[in-house]
Amino acid sequence: MTNAVKYASQRVAYPFFIASAALFLLQILFGLIIASQFVWPTFLMDTLPFNVGRESHLNLLVVWLLLGLMGASYYLVPDECETELFSPRLAYVQLATLLLAGVGALTGFWFFGASRGKPFTEAAMPWPWLIALGAVLFLVNVGGTILRAKGRAVQRPGAHSHCADGV
Repeated sequence: MTNAVKYASQRVAYPFFIASAALFLLQILFGLIIASQFVWPTFLMDTLPFNVGRESHLNLLVVWLLLGLMGASYYLVPDECETELFSPRLAYVQLATLLLAGVGALTGFWFFGASRGKPFTEAAMPWPWLIALGAVLFLVNVGGTILRAKGRAVQRPGAHSHCADGV
């Protein structure tokens, strides 16, 4: 059996994929609950109001998609740049930061009514700051990997690119 990763730092992607898959399943669960509430309005009415289930469902969508995209980037960028990831530790810090922000935002929705029933509202402070920090950590990590790539070449303006040949 061959190893599926070319660079050891590509393994950073796996926790992102696992977290993304778990959040996807949680989103499906919330979707089924709120669909049931739409058909039977009294189903879990006191435990999970429809508006809270809806905002949880929609916000989970955004988070699992972002984590999946970031995990895919952490898997593909080292291979394309032919170098190890700039900082695998930074990627794990980023994942923990984003998961903490997600748990905090959902806790605010569920227990403190932070969104006041609006499904697309931002999370209450300080969670947006942690989400922004997670995005910056991602950009630093991927950018650092790209900048130290072995075969990095900058094409001069007006130079011919062979990528489009044969099209």
